[in-house]
Amino acid sequence: MSKSAKRRRRGTIFYWTCLIIFIAALFVAVFMALGIVKEFALDYEASMPDYAINEYMDNLNKSGWNNSMDLAAGNLANDFQSADECVEIVKAGLNSEFTKIKAPGGDDNTTYYNVVNNGRNIGTFSIVKDVFAKTSFDVLEKYVDLHPWKFNSDSYDFSYLNKSVEETVPSTYTVKINDIDIGEAYIAESGIHYDVLEDYYKDYPDLPTKVTYRVENLVGDVDLKVYNENGEEYVIDWTQDDSQFMTPCSQEELAQFQAFADEFVEAYQYFFGTRNIDYTYPNLLKFVKQPSTMFDLMRAQVDSGTSYIHYDNIVFNNKTFNGAFTLGGGFYVLSETVESTTTGATTYKTVHETTTIKIIVVKEGDQILAVNVA
Repeated sequence: MSKSAKRRRRGTIFYWTCLIIFIAALFVAVFMALGIVKEFALDYEASMPDYAINEYMDNLNKSGWNNSMDLAAGNLANDFQSADECVEIVKAGLNSEFTKIKAPGGDDNTTYYNVVNNGRNIGTFSIVKDVFAKTSFDVLEKYVDLHPWKFNSDSYDFSYLNKSVEETVPSTYTVKINDIDIGEAYIAESGIHYDVLEDYYKDYPDLPTKVTYRVENLVGDVDLKVYNENGEEYVIDWTQDDSQFMTPCSQEELAQFQAFADEFVEAYQYFFGTRNIDYTYPNLLKFVKQPSTMFDLMRAQVDSGTSYIHYDNIVFNNKTFNGAFTLGGGFYVLSETVESTTTGATTYKTVHETTTIKIIVVKEGDQILAVNVA
């Protein structure tokens, strides 16, 4: 091979060797540059608030629950619902999608967001700029410091699920929530009169009364049940009056009371309506307890007038026994509706009346005697 050919061959080898080295160096330089650019891009992304915000929301939507939620839900526990029960109630009320809304407040280093579920703000979280961590980059001979944003804290409030329950029952009844007795600590009001006994409390202070239980800060729906003094579950009918709570009289007692009331109302209206005291007084007196309020009313009537020869005439067209209930201590209230026609002794004017008379009686053995009339 000639010397010139050898020189050309060595030149060609050198050229390709240099080219390969250059290309390899270029690849290395490009790879390193891309690494630097990628690192810068990641650090730049981390320096934006959206990175930390989206990371928090992604984790929340993925798990559907976090420790702060668990703490807030557990803090709803009360005397009738455990922390675990409250947690399950809260979870059941959330859907699987959580969104965020920018919350007021914050500054250059802190940002707040509300967490929204089912259209309701249920909590707040904050992110902060980590001023103690930074990455510096030389950009056109100027250093740029990038501070990453990070999660700071969160808190949740599920108190919107709180509710209160209130129940008014006889003082001898028991009320339970989730099979747990409501104790005296939850009595909001006591000594409440039965509506059907309102006229009798002044003279009979030992009559039964009601109490109102009020329990607040329960969570969601609860199972409330009422039990009577026999431990039997009782469903209150709010369309009825308080007579539904009263111990009914036996059929035998009702028969006795009806027979008494039928005779008493006639004697009562003859005495107070006809003024024929000489005849009507002893006829009524045999139904009245002495002494008693009823007896005092009779004596006052006698003392206030005289017996008339021409007295009004009363005809009883119909009598309806409405029932009876006990006041306790042997006292009862009988109710009788009377339809009557009264004709004036001198005017001959006829008056038709329908009157309901409530007779307070005392039962002493087999004897029934009136003590007052309402």
